[in-house]
Amino acid sequence: MVQREWEAGDLATVDAQGYIYIKGRKSFMIRSGGENISPEAVEAVIMKHPAVSDVAVLGVPDEFWGEVVRAVVVLKEGMKASEEEIIQFCQQNMASYQKPRSVVFADELPLGPSDIRLSRKALKEKYGQP
Repeated sequence: MVQREWEAGDLATVDAQGYIYIKGRKSFMIRSGGENISPEAVEAVIMKHPAVSDVAVLGVPDEFWGEVVRAVVVLKEGMKASEEEIIQFCQQNMASYQKPRSVVFADELPLGPSDIRLSRKALKEKYGQP
């Protein structure tokens, strides 16, 4: 597969048959200590945790690293998990530099005007401060 960036800022891969798979947006990429971290990749791992109903990942400013990963997690009804548990789960299932440095629990994720897509802007406004 070949990875490309389109003019709109979409990151995508193209397979041998010419099918295009959108992977995310360049503007959502988290830059931490010289590494580029895809929020979607971290979200995919966290969604495998049995207590997680929904998750969104964003970069939070950090003096040393530039940005660090923060996960905003919605738990399944009646389920419990701690910040430490989610971070440990990530550490076991991804590279250490990708794991969240903090986890915030929320009742729901902010949606855009259509109420069907995550509003990355609202997410950054509410949870994007150190």
